[in-house]
Amino acid sequence: MELVLLRQVIGIPGCIQLLDFLEDTHTCYYIMERPEKYIDLFNLVQAKGTLSEDESRVYFRQMVVATMACHKAKVLHGDLKEENMLVDLKDNTIKLIDFGGGALLRDGEYTEFLATPVYAPPEWHKYGNYHAVPATVWTLGITLFSIASEDIPFQNKEEICSGELRFPDGLSTSFRDLVGSMLSVDPEKRPRLEEILRHEWLKESEGD
Repeated sequence: MELVLLRQVIGIPGCIQLLDFLEDTHTCYYIMERPEKYIDLFNLVQAKGTLSEDESRVYFRQMVVATMACHKAKVLHGDLKEENMLVDLKDNTIKLIDFGGGALLRDGEYTEFLATPVYAPPEWHKYGNYHAVPATVWTLGITLFSIASEDIPFQNKEEICSGELRFPDGLSTSFRDLVGSMLSVDPEKRPRLEEILRHEWLKESEGD
């Protein structure tokens, strides 16, 4: 499945590119592009402490655009988090990596979640199923909260299902509004990816 998904995203700028694929009787080999100077977003945040809201906007907008392009290509990444976002230090662009937890995008329910449990949406913990777009919005919300505060908002199933958010001091009202909407425990109340791009918080830096 990972090979299928990597082939689906060939040509999408915000996704790591598969250059070739080889296999023998024992092993499969993926030949991937690699930026000359890079770091994954998790380690970048660890090195800097936290990212400012302006820095977070730059990366988050790219995450959303790349995710939308994946969905257009019928690809559900399935494991969106800082560790799976590679930052090219030459031009500060992001590429999604590690499609091993992904699946082909469909409208129906998914009953398997292969990603990190603390990034799973509450509906998965409660009912054992989820829909692609609301779950994707949830994981992007977790990621945005994390890069701006250096910690994930929920540590266990109980906290995830309660949905009670505690924001660090100093974060703007528009940031809290966006993250709060993305991390609604009701999947039907979460914004769609297109709505996220139109949110006030992301528009604040347009033209910078």
